[in-house]
Order: sequence, then structure tokens, then C-alpha cells
Amino acid sequence: MLIALLFDNYFPQAWFDGCLHIAWYVIAYIPVGLPVLKEAYASNGNGAIFSEFFLMGIATLGAFGIDQYAEGVAAMLFYSVGELF
Repeated sequence: MLIALLFDNYFPQAWFDGCLHIAWYVIAYIPVGLPVLKEAYASNGNGAIFSEFFLMGIATLGAFGIDQYAEGVAAMLFYSVGELF
């Protein structure tokens, strides 16, 4: 994620655009977002539809939907670190 932020803000590159830009953030999202999304799916099956996991998934995927990839990854990263504490 840090490399993508550097390419976005401090060292813009012509090749870091389009699908590569999105793919870079998706790859950064998978390790922190996938466990939370799995837990959201499991809690939905147990009857807890609007759990914190589901709401975090909606918030971060919504950030991806409005082209705010860094914010989506950062929000999920901070949530996952908070869960560890």
C-alpha cells in the first residue's frame, strides 16, 4: 500500500494508471479485507445481519466504488490492527 501511495502522490508514474492502479490496491486489500469479509459472511449466516464486520466490508467496498482505493485499504487495515488489540 505504501508503494501505491508513493506512486499516487509523490512520484507519479505514467504506467501506474488504469487497471494496474486498481489491481495494486486490490492486492493490498486482500490480506486485511478477506478475513473480515469472511467473518461478515459467517455472522450473516448466524442471523447477525448488520454486524461490525458487514458494515466495515460495506464501507471499504464503497470506498472502492467511488475510486478512493487508498482510503478503503487504509480503513480496513486500521480496523484489522484495532481488532488485534
